Amino acid sequence: MSEEKELVVLNEDALDSIEEIGSEIGLDVEKEVANQTEGVLAEPFLKVEHDGKEGKHGFYIKLQESIVPGSSIIRLGTRDEPVDCISLHVLLHRRTRSYFADPGQNMPSCAAVDGIVSSIIEESYNDKKRTCEGCPLNRFGTDCQPRVRMLIAMKYKFPDQDEKNFIFNFWIPPTSLSSWKKLIKKCNATKTKSGKPLLIQYFMLKLQLRDDTKGGNRFARVDFDIERGLTKEEGAFAKEMITKFEEHFSKMTEEVHAEDSENQSTVEQDVKF
Repeated sequence: MSEEKELVVLNEDALDSIEEIGSEIGLDVEKEVANQTEGVLAEPFLKVEHDGKEGKHGFYIKLQESIVPGSSIIRLGTRDEPVDCISLHVLLHRRTRSYFADPGQNMPSCAAVDGIVSSIIEESYNDKKRTCEGCPLNRFGTDCQPRVRMLIAMKYKFPDQDEKNFIFNFWIPPTSLSSWKKLIKKCNATKTKSGKPLLIQYFMLKLQLRDDTKGGNRFARVDFDIERGLTKEEGAFAKEMITKFEEHFSKMTEEVHAEDSENQSTVEQDVKF
């Protein structure tokens, strides 16, 4: 373990005393937390576990690196009875692309959000243009992978806490994009009284995992469907969270690139825990 890692590993019993010391120092905790976390994508990730042999696919939560060892992955359900159907609300979503010239690299050679090359990328593959339009990699069948990145709200009960809405990041893998596009088409085909298409943000969605295969690999495909409209309370929560996270979510930060590097393959890697 590196020296840096050792500095942040604390056992749970030490956390209360640490907080007491902070109070004695006289810090404005809320202000300092905001300063410390500004620009850091600290929300946990909702992810899909693929079981290539038995097809026991399920959802799990991946927390950001924790100061308490052994608490970074939380399975929804059990290994034998995984949770394969959940309800959630999409607060924000962005189309992304990422190209890894070397499959083993941690950061993509080029990446974009909604067709605009990320500011972190020094030089694009589109003749140095900062757009995907006209890029030879921006087409079906290339190694530049399309995905949809989401910020979602989902009710969950962490241990020793009441159930409430939490904010999660969620990536739609390439193998599930067709299901997402069908849902978007359904919303676009239905107009409101003002003549505008329905927005995904108006609804609670149901995500169902089902078995699929490609190239001999068995994996979970995510099916999306509209479950119901939002309640007034859910709408108020969504408004608050969108206002809070929209600017940061629209950027491709180093943290986002690092997460994307874990999902380079067409089918996400099996997660065993």
